[in-house]
Amino acid sequence: MRIRVHLFARLRDIAQQVMVEVELPAPCTVGQLRAELTRSYPLLEPMLPHCAIGINGELADATAEIPEDAEVAILPPVSGGSRA
Repeated sequence: MRIRVHLFARLRDIAQQVMVEVELPAPCTVGQLRAELTRSYPLLEPMLPHCAIGINGELADATAEIPEDAEVAILPPVSGGSRA
């Protein structure tokens, strides 16, 4: 199945793309998606273990299955901010 993955922040900068597509056998898990992204986009490898992955607006762990036509987003860790 073809999975379209939305990239945000630094991931988008590294991949130089807002969205990437990967092909995986169905059913597939978030862990399999992460492994395929590492293989297909090696420059993302250092960040991927620290990123949250959302499926259809819900955060998912590595064992979560990705349904057909799911909206998948990868969110890098957020830090910083101001203190009052």
